[in-house]
Amino acid sequence: MGKVFSPGAFLGWLNERMSFEFRRISSMMLTFFAGVIDLKIRSFLYANAGHNHPYILRNGKSIELPVFGPAIGFVNSTIYSEESVLVGSGDMITLFTDGLIESACTEGSAPICLGSILENVEYGEEYHGRLLKAALAETASSDFADDVTIVTANIL
Repeated sequence: MGKVFSPGAFLGWLNERMSFEFRRISSMMLTFFAGVIDLKIRSFLYANAGHNHPYILRNGKSIELPVFGPAIGFVNSTIYSEESVLVGSGDMITLFTDGLIESACTEGSAPICLGSILENVEYGEEYHGRLLKAALAETASSDFADDVTIVTANIL
């Protein structure tokens, strides 16, 4: 039997290597999320290095999947905790960069609530494009101020 991938151990490994590289650039750090969907046991195992929490959409309701850990390069060495959630047919896991929820945030304003957007945008053709439009509409913006990446896993 092969070795099981550990998202937390991977983030710890990545942090140690990147911290070495970042020593020359004192203000440099990055956020990172790692996860594994195991369809045999129907679970999602994940760890987080300062990144946005993903959401799982189940039966039309969004559930934030919190797990905390420092950004890569913030500390020289750390242990990243892992969390897991059971997944079933029809569940959708959505990961995203902060550009999506901070599209038009001004100083002191709160990011948008992605959970309610996920609950109101039906999965199907051009799903990510419609999520982008809904996020812009939420903030009355015409464009995103930062890069945006969205990844969705639809569990069958």
